[in-house]
Amino acid sequence: QILLAGTGCGAVLVLLARLLALWLPPRPAIGLAAAVGLGSSLVSTLGSALWSFDAELVFLLLALLEAARLVRGGGPPRGARLGALLAAAWLCRPSAVACALPVLTLLAWRDRRGLARAALGAAAVLGPAVLFFHAQTGRLLPGYYGGERWLASAAWGAWAPNLASLLLSPARGLLVFTPFLAFGLLALLVPGVRRDPLARVLAAWVGLTLAATASQGNWWGGWCFGPRLLTEAVVPLALLAACAWSRLGRARGGLALRACVAASLAWGLGVHSGVGLFRPAAY
Repeated sequence: QILLAGTGCGAVLVLLARLLALWLPPRPAIGLAAAVGLGSSLVSTLGSALWSFDAELVFLLLALLEAARLVRGGGPPRGARLGALLAAAWLCRPSAVACALPVLTLLAWRDRRGLARAALGAAAVLGPAVLFFHAQTGRLLPGYYGGERWLASAAWGAWAPNLASLLLSPARGLLVFTPFLAFGLLALLVPGVRRDPLARVLAAWVGLTLAATASQGNWWGGWCFGPRLLTEAVVPLALLAACAWSRLGRARGGLALRACVAASLAWGLGVHSGVGLFRPAAY
């Protein structure tokens, strides 16, 4: 299990570096990927055990690289491959729909034929899975994928306090455990970021993930270290921060901004690699 978890975690960091390089030069992209990966739930969750997040994030990051071809001049996306990757991510963890929906919306806007190919690719992955589920359970989809468990425990009335707790509580707060990600939440305030189609996809992914998690009855994620259920949100928030950084790197006050970034990354490294990954007390 540890070998598989470590391999998945390493693959996520490599793919994150490739995506960060869409906005940053290669060396800063690699450095930021290492700092974010080792200073967030990407290491304290993905590296500590084999969760459904491990393979899901590998598939989602590969899908984002395909989507980037739409807006970065790398040629048309391989629609069937994109659809298969998103379907595989959804089979790993249904919350992958928070990324799949904005990616497919971008594809529908830019390449209608690619959307049809994506549907075929998804069907090629989901078809055998549905047949297997039906043979084993007599149902097309288990409740885990149909949302029955989530709806049964939904806490719609507590959405606002749950969201505040997800971001700021001392035991599960995303911005307490990984303060660097606040730069991702603030990225859309930076001029030019909102005009980037990929940034819009990432912002929608973050928003849907936060909304869905805050509406769960078990929003804290059970027996785990830190904001485990927001592990997926680390990726789009880090990419949004890089998108904003690429536009603010030479702005006035850049030295102070770099100091804040360095301090927040150092805190995350101490919390996640120094405590969450290795210490038995945290386990």
